[in-house]
Amino acid sequence: MEYFEEIQDRVILIGVQADRGDDMEESLDELAELARTAGAEVAGRLIQKREAMHPVTYIGKGKILELKELLWETDATGIICDDELTSVQLNHLEEELECKIVDRTLLILDIFAGRAVSREGKIQVELAQLK
Repeated sequence: MEYFEEIQDRVILIGVQADRGDDMEESLDELAELARTAGAEVAGRLIQKREAMHPVTYIGKGKILELKELLWETDATGIICDDELTSVQLNHLEEELECKIVDRTLLILDIFAGRAVSREGKIQVELAQLK
């Protein structure tokens, strides 16, 4: 189950900076490298500064509107979130933004899926993706 197709997807990276000590830029730089490894082209990035991730949409409504505009301006086809999303957050973001949403964990699993060679390795990666 690969999240990025052979055609290079254009993605926007987003992260929530909850702690003032977090280095969100560095974290998004690392996420950009992971995205490139998975075959995606980074079209932009967005940081939401708030005390905690929004429990339903990961980012606030204002940032969602900003992200919709950025998707349109950059002709991006997907979003990669720096944090692991709950199924509720993932579903709401997909509904709001009408594009492919992937979190850091799914992205890493996608990279492993693309590199798994043995039948057993492929099955283990698929099992991890399903969990």
